[in-house]
Amino acid sequence: MALDKSHPLYQEDLEYIASVVGGSLRGKTLLITGATGLIGTLMIDALMRIGNVNVIATGRSRQKAENRLGEHFSNPLFSFLEQDVNTRFEPSLSPDYILPLASNTHPLAYSKYPVETIMANIDGARNALDLACACNATVLYPSSVEIYGN
Repeated sequence: MALDKSHPLYQEDLEYIASVVGGSLRGKTLLITGATGLIGTLMIDALMRIGNVNVIATGRSRQKAENRLGEHFSNPLFSFLEQDVNTRFEPSLSPDYILPLASNTHPLAYSKYPVETIMANIDGARNALDLACACNATVLYPSSVEIYGN
């Protein structure tokens, strides 16, 4: 099923996220792994809506990224890095924040290759943390971020 970015509920979610986190992220650079996944795509769309936020999106497939995030590729605040999370990040990236969202969520991968699937998550997290240590970035995990509405 394709993601309908024009759906009013999706647009409402983007506005809400941008309004909650917008002010604190202006002028910052965020590295997002798993950019073409559901959460990665939503976060990137929300961050790009804020403006004055630099987003470095990573994923294994540039083609998939262009399909999911193509509207951002011409924005100078957006860049895409085709890279598997199992590969160490260049410390020259130097983001302020890292959101490690990459994970193989395909049920067949979990059933056929459970150890490899889990190791990719572990190695991806390790590489994100190593980069954070190298450039003094803050790592944010979706489960550690709580957003309270009015």
